[in-house]
Amino acid sequence: KRCWGREYESVSVLVAIGVTEDGYREVIGAAEGLKEDLESWKNFLVWLKSRGLSGVKLITGDKALGMVEAIGQVFPEAKYQ
Repeated sequence: KRCWGREYESVSVLVAIGVTEDGYREVIGAAEGLKEDLESWKNFLVWLKSRGLSGVKLITGDKALGMVEAIGQVFPEAKYQ
């Protein structure tokens, strides 16, 4: 929850963790989203891409609302697990 204009509301935190060539995990991005919908996920993935994320081959997740569809639009070459 976060406070916005003296009101508390639930928000989502979208997090991307990458794996280096050496096998180490790194947080490559985190952002607040109002929901886990297509628009939030797409904005997050486009933001990661604009920061230089490329060569994405596999994305794993919990099938959050909109995640799978957003992945197909932003990283169509990536497989989802």
